[in-house]
Amino acid sequence: MSYGWSGNLGFKMPKNWAFDQFVEYPIGGTPIDQVAASGKDSGTKYFSPGTENTISVSDALDNIRKNLGNKFAVDLNKTITISKGPALKVTLTATDSFSEVGSSPVFTISNGELNPANITNWLANTYGLKPEKLDIVVNGAGTLVESSKITAGNISVKVSANSNDEYKLSFICNVIKEEDKLLDNELSLIIDMTIKPLPFLKGIPNLNVNLSAEDAGRTVVLIGIAALALVITGNPELFPVAIAAI
Repeated sequence: MSYGWSGNLGFKMPKNWAFDQFVEYPIGGTPIDQVAASGKDSGTKYFSPGTENTISVSDALDNIRKNLGNKFAVDLNKTITISKGPALKVTLTATDSFSEVGSSPVFTISNGELNPANITNWLANTYGLKPEKLDIVVNGAGTLVESSKITAGNISVKVSANSNDEYKLSFICNVIKEEDKLLDNELSLIIDMTIKPLPFLKGIPNLNVNLSAEDAGRTVVLIGIAALALVITGNPELFPVAIAAI
């Protein structure tokens, strides 16, 4: 029975109860139930594989690389540098185990799509950004997911400060299905960005920047999303749009 069942309101447990879920927590973004057992039902020790189409992790990673135009030629359990400059470094790591979720909510990938409203609301509520200015930037992240043809999984974001003027932004994507095929093992893609916000923004042509250090810190997530979207769409206007959302 669920911890949301009305028994939590003070009613007695039924005499024939078998399992009682009392907590739920995520592992790799997947909700896990923790339950008590009365012993009346021994459960099962064996699960027969279903008929769902499956794909190996290595083949799924191959397909993701091809779907993204071979822009990210990463191998399993390896890290590659996608871009390196004085103000922005981008690396990509592929691992054969799910990574712990970041500090953001977990954004679900379902039927190959992200819900842009969930991401927009999080950015607006957490960082005080203007939701009406976020659409093009957030849609760029959705374009990345659609292009990769990851059809089920989850994404989270983690932000940390490395020094006074440098931040690390991590996009964590745990892949469950690729092109509607269930992976036969775990796969996580982690994009790490090391960003110096003020030098980065000042290096963008035709962009007038007058931000305090606090404002620059708030733009780190937007810079990262815009940088990823730029790789896919080639649209340089994403960065001025990101700044306009502040």
